[in-house]
Amino acid sequence: MKIKIVLILLGIIRFAYAQGFKESYATQLSNRLEFVEAYPVWAELSATLMNKQKGKWNYLRMAVEAAYKSEQFEKSFYWDSILVAKKQATAKDMIVFFDLLCLNNKHALLNPYIDSALLVFPKDSLIQIWKQKAPLVLGLLNNKTNYEVTPIRPEAKGEEYGAVPYKRALLYVSNEYNTGFVNTTYGRTGQNYSNIGLIEDAKNPSVANGFWEQIKNKDLWTEIPPTKTHDGPISFSKDYKQAFVTSNQTTTNENNSIKFSRLQLKIYSLTADGWKEDKTFDWNSPDFSTGHAVLDADKNLIFASDRPGGFGGVDLYKCIWKNDHWGSPVNMGPSINTALNEMFPFVSNKGNLYFASNGWPGIGGLDIFKWNTKDSSLSHLGIPINSNDDDFAFYINEINNSGYLSSNRNKRKDQIYSVQKIVEGIELQVNTITCNENTVSNIPLTITDKSKNTSQQVTTDENGAAIIKMQKGRDYLISFEGNEYSYPDSLLYHAKTNGRYEKNLKIRLKNQVTSLLVQDEKLKPLEGVMLNFYNKKIPVLKVLTPANGQYAWTNVGQELKDSVYANFINHNDVSIKIPKAGKDRCNDTLLIPLTFIKKQADEFINLDLILYDFDKYFLRPEGKFELEKLVKYMKARPELIVELSSHTDSRGEYDYNITLSNNRSQSCIDYIISKGIDATHIIAKGYGESKLVNPCSDNVPCTDEEHQQNRRTELKLLINTK
Repeated sequence: MKIKIVLILLGIIRFAYAQGFKESYATQLSNRLEFVEAYPVWAELSATLMNKQKGKWNYLRMAVEAAYKSEQFEKSFYWDSILVAKKQATAKDMIVFFDLLCLNNKHALLNPYIDSALLVFPKDSLIQIWKQKAPLVLGLLNNKTNYEVTPIRPEAKGEEYGAVPYKRALLYVSNEYNTGFVNTTYGRTGQNYSNIGLIEDAKNPSVANGFWEQIKNKDLWTEIPPTKTHDGPISFSKDYKQAFVTSNQTTTNENNSIKFSRLQLKIYSLTADGWKEDKTFDWNSPDFSTGHAVLDADKNLIFASDRPGGFGGVDLYKCIWKNDHWGSPVNMGPSINTALNEMFPFVSNKGNLYFASNGWPGIGGLDIFKWNTKDSSLSHLGIPINSNDDDFAFYINEINNSGYLSSNRNKRKDQIYSVQKIVEGIELQVNTITCNENTVSNIPLTITDKSKNTSQQVTTDENGAAIIKMQKGRDYLISFEGNEYSYPDSLLYHAKTNGRYEKNLKIRLKNQVTSLLVQDEKLKPLEGVMLNFYNKKIPVLKVLTPANGQYAWTNVGQELKDSVYANFINHNDVSIKIPKAGKDRCNDTLLIPLTFIKKQADEFINLDLILYDFDKYFLRPEGKFELEKLVKYMKARPELIVELSSHTDSRGEYDYNITLSNNRSQSCIDYIISKGIDATHIIAKGYGESKLVNPCSDNVPCTDEEHQQNRRTELKLLINTK
């Protein structure tokens, strides 16, 4: 009997030790926000409690939290419903339970459970709030709106959200890609950290890149380099010259053994060298999160933050630009913010504010709301924009009523959905684009109903689109009258069948600028290149390239040029045909590169060898050898005029050095003329000590070799002005 008692006691001790170890381990995982790993341990402890009645009811509560925060809402509901059934639920447990009823599409049970909770917790303010908003929530279930919602990439492997147009492309947030060399799994969800993805053609968003293309990160937007933690969402200013990116802070906090990186807002400006981070936003802090930023119609910055002093949870704030910095954040107030969370703000092209909230009455999780700036009214966007799951990151073009939203309504997986208002009647969306399909905004169009011979005026929006309502069976002429930059154009459309349709009207540029970019083999601009322009083999112009190596002109009418022949000392001549400007040219500037190749050593005129002894102007033998190359070059091109400039060092009087350098130049000229070059095609110029190539000016100590560098002869082409 004693042995049995001892064995039983050992078993109890072993069980208690194992139970304590699992509880400690699960607590550590939850404290580190690693809820995916924590949930199975809490679920096992909870099952042990239910099966053997040994343990703590708090195990179930922790299982509810771990499942909820890892978006396993069915499992979270299972354990919370046991707490409620066993009469172990606290008032806080009941608030979570009401939320889980909506998330699991069990709205019909709301009122009975709220009434039961009020009998136990009659003075709890949050349960009273649920009592007030339950009828509104149930009423929203009947609020059906006239929109189509369709997943744009159902085949995507990872979770995706936060779609935003970027020129012709679409950017979004994805956790499909692991861009690091080490494991970058996010413990809260068990998935990769998020990156900003790229869909090159927004009209064709399906997954196109194969395995190897994805290995090379061709599905990633890397104009702004990704970090090692979460990146996104992103938004842009109207002109795409500013970007607002949400990412993790690089430092971590420790609070009651909870380690985490809060969110921060990073702002970038587009420069000639690419995107550069600016430091105009001073309101990030390691003590709270800041992100999800957009600009409103007045160019104020709106963002989400859980900073102290708000209404609770995450609120929306506004900053005004002043004195080259963003001013201090101002809470947007109780008309927008609640005791829970408001996030993912977006401002439409009509100035209305859209955001996601789980504080205002909704049908489950985050729902999307609209704040109308004209009448300061708040409205729920209804079904199918909203669902009983999380719906967020809304983008809408209020001109053509199309856009994107993000939702985990399908198997709790974040996906991007297209949003399009269902058209009653006929609507034609006219897109004004260039021939390379870049959109052109603010283009005035004339819409003529040819059946009634009546006209109306419309203007394309910032996306280059205009929506035209039409009557069935009528013909419409859509015309662009042209302007100083573009040719006129038009299209004829017959309105036949109800629905929304789309047509492109091409805007063709006139007076296109043609620009030659003259460069060397390393793509460095070349100055002083002689450009000989021709039209139908007749010379029309000679110019020398400036320091940037470019020459530009409008290649029509009297400025028409069809070819160019170019000379540059010590480089092979270049000759090219110049394409004609025309209506189908896409860009306002046609840039043509003109690349020069250096001559071989036996033809290269090494001017460094045309040197002189101190205070002398007689040619050395090595100098004569180089001048023979110049003679050969000029005889092959009798139309050229060349300036030979000579320079001295700083020793000696200034005026004397001018005379000396002139004599040195003239000695070269005399030699060249003696070899048969026309004297009118070679010009001598002496600069004395006025153009030193090093710091060896008066009274500066220098070696003989350094002074020798300034005793030199230089060569350049000139234009014949006669």
